[in-house]
Amino acid sequence: MHHISKLVTNLLLVSIFCFALPCLARAADFDPNFVISDAEATETQSFDADGVQAFLEAQGSALAGYKTADTDGVVRRASDIIYNAAVKNQVSPRFLLALLQREQSLLTDPSPSEKQLDWATGFGVCDSCSMDDPTLTRYKGFATQVEDAAADFRLFMDNGGQRTAGQATAIDGIPVTPVTNATACLYDYTPHLNAQENFWLVWQKYFVRRYPSGTLATAAPAIPGTWVIRFGERRLIASNAVLFSSFDPGKVVRVAANDLLAYSIGAPIKFPDYSLLRSPKGTVYLIDGDMRRGIVSMAVFRKIGFDRNEVIDASWDDLNAYKEGTPITLAADYPLGALLMDPATHGVYFVQNGVKRPLYGPELLGMYFKGRKVKKSSAAELSNFTLGDPINLADGELVKTAESSAIYVIDNGLREPVASADTFEKQGWKWENVAVVSERVLALSPLGSTFDSQPSTLQISNN
Repeated sequence: MHHISKLVTNLLLVSIFCFALPCLARAADFDPNFVISDAEATETQSFDADGVQAFLEAQGSALAGYKTADTDGVVRRASDIIYNAAVKNQVSPRFLLALLQREQSLLTDPSPSEKQLDWATGFGVCDSCSMDDPTLTRYKGFATQVEDAAADFRLFMDNGGQRTAGQATAIDGIPVTPVTNATACLYDYTPHLNAQENFWLVWQKYFVRRYPSGTLATAAPAIPGTWVIRFGERRLIASNAVLFSSFDPGKVVRVAANDLLAYSIGAPIKFPDYSLLRSPKGTVYLIDGDMRRGIVSMAVFRKIGFDRNEVIDASWDDLNAYKEGTPITLAADYPLGALLMDPATHGVYFVQNGVKRPLYGPELLGMYFKGRKVKKSSAAELSNFTLGDPINLADGELVKTAESSAIYVIDNGLREPVASADTFEKQGWKWENVAVVSERVLALSPLGSTFDSQPSTLQISNN
């Protein structure tokens, strides 16, 4: 089969794309060096033929009801043509769907023209070409366009093209060094920055998987490091010391690079919990979760038993990544926190800074207080503390009860039922990380909506 690299004029591409997606506000910015990972561009498991059909129906696409002859002359659904071309050429069905949207808005246009369908992927149309040129007829037709685009991309992936990963190239006068082979191949297919940003925007809108707050994620090697997703941001865990001291490395999930890129970058997590940081002004702070707590004097420092050799000099940029917490004074009880047992009820409290927080189940000891001993207290001592909220399940936890097979993920304080085993596994979660908790502990997190792995919806702006 003869293959041609497809070139599209910026004006045509922008006008087509903006008809469907006039402008998208996004969490992350487009990086011309990285459009899509090799794995995302070539996986074939995301959709079967019926999955492609359901996706088209969900978008209200005219392709959901469109049938035409395939390249063998057999009349088929558009979804079957897309899926068959994807599997035959080992290209992701999602990749072809994104291409159809970028080129001719075929995911969103409820009544596309015959020309849009005939040139569905823009294959064979160069910057100086016309879709009405009779010499291009051999590339015309929906099935031919989809098949040729899939085959062309596979050819580039297998044999390389004018551009390769790691090789600097000029695109619209701008130096670009593709990070992945798939990104390089996209530039071979359409050597324009606008085209690739528009493809990326489509991918972000439809195919980025959402992850709950508290997720530990890695997309290495495309994006180095391990990150924690919190409140719409991704924060780099700066070292293994921080990872192993403040998190559970067994809960890190592997995610697609574009899934991680959908989150804006927050301040890195450089220090383990209970690190001692000295500010440029000399104040020593104790790092406690997302808080920095100033130690009011060296007398307090010595009373608690801290070691001067453990203090790390830090910049204000480092310290400003943490919220200002309650200062640590001589009157502070258990500034590092302690587990105290009520001698009468045998109930356990986590006590810190004058507040006692009950643990409603022994499973919480293993989940959040590994290696910490429970101290037998007295009624008199416990009466000195204010009763606070119970210790709750942390964001990102996967939990169930012994009485039910339903699995929940905790997201922004809510327990969201996981839609299915398929959803669970596509998120990259591990069954061994599902914690069994009591009904009482589970009920502390209000019930949220079903977690169904649907891609995050980006805000549409008319600016």
